[in-house]
Amino acid sequence: MSTLHLSTIALVLTLSCSPAQAADPAKTVEKILAGKDYQAAVQSLSDTHDQTVADIITLTEIPAPPFREAERGKAFLARLQAAGLRDIETDAEGNVMGLRPGRAHVEGGPVVVFAAHLDTVFPAGTEVKVRREGTRLMAPGVGDDTRSLATLLAYLRAMNAARIKTRPTFFSWAMWARREPVICVGSAIYSARASMQAGSRPSSPWTVPTRVM
Repeated sequence: MSTLHLSTIALVLTLSCSPAQAADPAKTVEKILAGKDYQAAVQSLSDTHDQTVADIITLTEIPAPPFREAERGKAFLARLQAAGLRDIETDAEGNVMGLRPGRAHVEGGPVVVFAAHLDTVFPAGTEVKVRREGTRLMAPGVGDDTRSLATLLAYLRAMNAARIKTRPTFFSWAMWARREPVICVGSAIYSARASMQAGSRPSSPWTVPTRVM
């Protein structure tokens, strides 16, 4: 598992700390990296590597041309259910989302968003069969952004295996229609909803009033 993946788990654990604990970021991160929760999460990422690869292949081979991501969305939703998320839904626009409640889970409380997009740039009818050569997976859309969908699922499995309880709520979100000419439609929808729930309107359609990964 890459350094980026491991640092993401460390970030999740950092966000689980109280403000007092996080007063010295360097010491907090050092403590986290040496902690049993982090080590258990890292071990889970390693142990479930084959499952992550299988998720990449399965999801890649479900065609998801722009604005036609429904079938891939259904498959991703089923995986969120298997990961034990709550309040899982597919909204009218096709965004798939679910919550992993944190210790501070209250209406309007802190939320950490991990997101990836469901669609690919490739038109309908494109052959999406994954070809494997050693450790390389090759297919249209396998890296942009199907791998991120599978990685998000791997994070959830790792946190569950390590029994990590985050302070903020963890919001897993697979958005639709990131591609041009309508860029980040899913992001804009989420931004507007989050702002309205907070009792204010967004200053721009792209402003997300929360942490976005």
